[in-house]
Amino acid sequence: MMEEGESNKRPCPRTSNNVANATNGNLEKILNFPLPSSESIGCIVKIYSDDEIPLNDVMEVVGVLSFNTPGVLVDDEEPEEFQPPSSVVPRIHCIRTQKWEHNNPYLPSHGGQKWVEDTTAVTASSTSVRDELHGLFTEFFLGDSLAADYLLCHLLSRVYSRKDTLALGKLSLNLTNIPVDSVVFQESYPRVLFSLLERLVTKAHYLPMSLENLNTLRMIPKKDYQENRLIAGCLQLSSQTHLVLDETLMTEGQLVADGVRNVTAIGNIASWQKIEYDFNYHQVEFHTDIPVLILSERRSIVATDVNLPLRLNLQRGTRFSDLVNKLENDAELLVRMRNYLTVVRLLSFKLDDTMQEAVQRDFIQSRAPGQTNPMSTEDFHLLLVLSRLLALTYGKSELNFDLWQRAKSMEAERKNRLLHSRR
Repeated sequence: MMEEGESNKRPCPRTSNNVANATNGNLEKILNFPLPSSESIGCIVKIYSDDEIPLNDVMEVVGVLSFNTPGVLVDDEEPEEFQPPSSVVPRIHCIRTQKWEHNNPYLPSHGGQKWVEDTTAVTASSTSVRDELHGLFTEFFLGDSLAADYLLCHLLSRVYSRKDTLALGKLSLNLTNIPVDSVVFQESYPRVLFSLLERLVTKAHYLPMSLENLNTLRMIPKKDYQENRLIAGCLQLSSQTHLVLDETLMTEGQLVADGVRNVTAIGNIASWQKIEYDFNYHQVEFHTDIPVLILSERRSIVATDVNLPLRLNLQRGTRFSDLVNKLENDAELLVRMRNYLTVVRLLSFKLDDTMQEAVQRDFIQSRAPGQTNPMSTEDFHLLLVLSRLLALTYGKSELNFDLWQRAKSMEAERKNRLLHSRR
């Protein structure tokens, strides 16, 4: 939690009776975490400068820690807003802040000579690490190498720029034909996939998209005017938190009004990387950077950039838990994969004039009279995003013609699967 303040405004740490009682009765309400199961320690950071801090960014804060023993009241002044006791939620009086571009503990902070040296080493070995990751995902998808390619690209996606309403760089992914037969697989396929991913990325959250959760969970942050604070929602996630939605748990039934709003909120993140906070009388829009992966039996109720039906070879006798254990038992491999995913995601990327002309020529030729499958502007935009991410998977900061052709081949195969899956 963060609170802005001016240098001449004295913080009011007094604990009112209703807050003290709530401390004993409902700690989760006091801490107000977006994810109630979080084991983090809550803290209010008081900022006395005019620096603007974007919502939900991950920050490093240097300051003076302040907390009181339980039951101690500092003064008799009532707080202007909800103030949990500092014995439960300490205060930090901020001196300096710094935004984190990543939170991988195995790598130095972004920028600086050490970052350059470490990232150069990671980039040099990116092709071999890519092969290891691609092999791991292909094994998990029972031989489906195309799914492994798209998942790799998805894991490297991030919003690097915005233009009008577009969030450039995102790649929301819906994998369909997800197996749900526990007799065949012995394990929950979506849960094991999440177990695999949460070991590879630094931040991830699994959200079962059951009808009950959609109708009852608070996903959108809402302003409580009585206590004058924002009540957190489970979609209030920090940038680059990988959101895995399990739609295989959806059952027949009716979405109530809250359920419809929750589905709309998820769709806004997947399509536009934005979320509208509920301030009762009006909605306030905030930008997000949350990669969305949806696992479903059929096409999801939420629109995504990419929909890919899996082609699993059920004859392969893969024990999915063995893949997870492989990572757990090989610390060096796990660190190598984690560093790869962190570094190549942050590589700068450019499209030189020669490649710009080549891709534009492809687009124009595909729309020439007589072409059976003309490329739409949406198809062209997706190809640009996919080819950029595909290049990054190989540690390359520039697109070449071979990778462009590879991206086109991936899209052609994906569309062919979609065509046959509708028959």
